[in-house]
Amino acid sequence: MQITQADLSTLIGRYFAGYEQGDVDMLMPLYGNRVDYYRFGLVGKAIIEEDKTAYFKNWRSVTYQLISPPELVDTDKVNEKRVFFTCDL
Repeated sequence: MQITQADLSTLIGRYFAGYEQGDVDMLMPLYGNRVDYYRFGLVGKAIIEEDKTAYFKNWRSVTYQLISPPELVDTDKVNEKRVFFTCDL
């Protein structure tokens, strides 16, 4: 499956919207079943959901703006990609 720049922009837009609305349920489908997640390392969705819930208790209003085009990078794994982007908070 070819991922286009438009696909990446849509994905990041959904990610930003989830954060701006403080909506954990909106964010969770954007994560894989196992994710290399910040300081936690490789974790499942339950850890991510717990972390996001705690985050939104402390940060109720967040606004993001994309300031550089997203970049999709291959990894050593066949079904794994990384997306890099810069945003203003």
